[in-house]
Amino acid sequence: VAPETTLGTRGGGHFSPPLAHLRMAESETLRRQAEAGDPIARTEIGSRTSTATGIGIERDDAASAEHYRVAAEAGLALGQHNFAVMLQTGRGVEQDELAAVEWFSKAAKQGLPCAQFALATLWEKGFFDATIGRVVRSDEEALKWYEHAANQGHPPSQKRFKALFATLNFAPGYEPAGGLAVEDIPDEGPDPYDVGAEGGSVNDY
Repeated sequence: VAPETTLGTRGGGHFSPPLAHLRMAESETLRRQAEAGDPIARTEIGSRTSTATGIGIERDDAASAEHYRVAAEAGLALGQHNFAVMLQTGRGVEQDELAAVEWFSKAAKQGLPCAQFALATLWEKGFFDATIGRVVRSDEEALKWYEHAANQGHPPSQKRFKALFATLNFAPGYEPAGGLAVEDIPDEGPDPYDVGAEGGSVNDY
């Protein structure tokens, strides 16, 4: 059997020492940046902790949620979106749809399409507002946020906006505000309700 080279290759299902050291050094750098208050590093570590991505990293939803919370409070849109997902699904934190709406809103107002889509979906489906003790929903709010994301070329939002706009059950007077040509939106697209996922990396958005 040929010996494992000193290049960054896999041997026997394991990283060779040089590549492993590089990955460990990268993780250590991220850790130091996060401790220094970098919200991007916090979000990246949160993502890796949530998915157990990286050498020696175990899944820890509570730790992941805390990293996202710190990044969210620092104003990072992707951190706000990801923390909202944890609140919406109850992963690592107590489930709280109203708080999820609030954090999705913060990220959506910064122009993040996945947050705009998630926020629109919650408004369309309805969410429990603990302050008034009942479920609230609004097609008008849903259309508004679908449109914002659709105008940025977000396919699920384009598909859902077209479908909801065609019914106008509870928003008969709604008019697209951004010049969106509804008739030009294709019918094809992924499942428009697939929103229960965090952003995988700050480089993805």
